[in-house]
Amino acid sequence: MLGTLEKLSPQDIAALGVVAVALVVCLVCFPCYLAFVAATGCGPPRVQSVCSYILRLVKRRSKFNYHKIDQYIYLGSLPRTMEDLEELKSKGVGAMVTLNEAWEMELSNRFVRDDCGLEHLHLPTPDFFAPKQEDIQAAVRFITAFVDKGIGVYVHCNGGKGRSAVCVICFLASFKDMTPELAYDHVMSRRRVAPMRGSLGLHKQWRAVKRFCRSFGKRRREAREAFTNSPSNAVATPRPPAPPAPRDDERHVVRNVEQSDAQDANCSEVTAKPEDLAKMVAPQTEPPRPELPQKLPSDGETMEGQDPQSPETHVAITAPELQLPQLVHDDPGDGDAHYDDEENPPGDSDSEEEPPLLE
Repeated sequence: MLGTLEKLSPQDIAALGVVAVALVVCLVCFPCYLAFVAATGCGPPRVQSVCSYILRLVKRRSKFNYHKIDQYIYLGSLPRTMEDLEELKSKGVGAMVTLNEAWEMELSNRFVRDDCGLEHLHLPTPDFFAPKQEDIQAAVRFITAFVDKGIGVYVHCNGGKGRSAVCVICFLASFKDMTPELAYDHVMSRRRVAPMRGSLGLHKQWRAVKRFCRSFGKRRREAREAFTNSPSNAVATPRPPAPPAPRDDERHVVRNVEQSDAQDANCSEVTAKPEDLAKMVAPQTEPPRPELPQKLPSDGETMEGQDPQSPETHVAITAPELQLPQLVHDDPGDGDAHYDDEENPPGDSDSEEEPPLLE
């Protein structure tokens, strides 16, 4: 062996070294790299497709089955015959989302769209891997468009447990107000899917779900802030409510205004109660005066409605003496005589006594 090596030239030894390194890379490093890509999902799409194809060689072929996840959402495996599609159409399905690669499919996209009359969205994704973020967004928009119209949507991959389950979970978390955990539990309660919540959250498909939910929540907050801060959509500042109309039992305000030539009107507020205000506004009326009889009875007469036999009820009221001014009259017959009373001179005075005014 050593003699053989001694006979080799340096160029031959270099060539043998290159071959040995290539063998080590092919037999050791490349399988380890494929295992790393399959476990983490970090790698170019072509390497992921190679890993998917190698793993599918030992995987058993799944039968066609599906489950109803939501009112218009169906999740299942790959349809392989025309009868499978007709069964889906009988359930109200009018659109389909496919996450298989081209080498996995047995029915072409043209056949599904033209011959079966189903709206079709094809998002090629390697098996055992998670869809790309832009593919998840496209799937969620596609599902939302048909669900809003009341049309059923069938989402599938090869077994209906990994890639397709990721899209359905993201849709529920986005438009059904669910957290990723609640959406996963909801799907798991309807259909047995891949245990992507395990591995301490390091599963490649679960990380894709969490990343989509974070980005979707961020876009929603930014859109809400932009809508709130937009001048055209700014919420007007609410005005305080108008005070209620004053009632009768409320206090009234009376304003007294005094105007002056030198200064403006001076206003003073006086608070008054309703009863005081009524007194102030009502006109001042004099109290009624008692009416006196037009004719005074004499000594022998009685007033109407009075018993003549009860003299004790008579009350004599004398009128006060009136002081009249003394008038001076010039009488040619009496010389310079002055009389205090013009109507009753001394010579013509009546001898009868003056009757009382009231009895």
